[in-house]
Amino acid sequence: MGPVGTIIYSFRDKGSGTDCGLHAILDAQHAVVIGHLYLDLVLEFSAFPMQITVDKGSETGDMYATQITLRLVNLLSHLEPQIDAQNL
Repeated sequence: MGPVGTIIYSFRDKGSGTDCGLHAILDAQHAVVIGHLYLDLVLEFSAFPMQITVDKGSETGDMYATQITLRLVNLLSHLEPQIDAQNL
């Protein structure tokens, strides 16, 4: 058996430098794990950033897809207030 380690993954507000989330996880190489952490952050703050900056690693794919979806739903809700975002 090889060594077992813990990885620290962090979300930081680029403008203020504030740490928004600091997580100790066992697997930071799979997109689903990082995507889940990002959704937890969105739920915790009840908001999402207009822009994210990532290193374009394969582990950020789900986070990127979630960001695009959230922005699209947000845009549609502003263009068509009668659209129920829950049904998209």
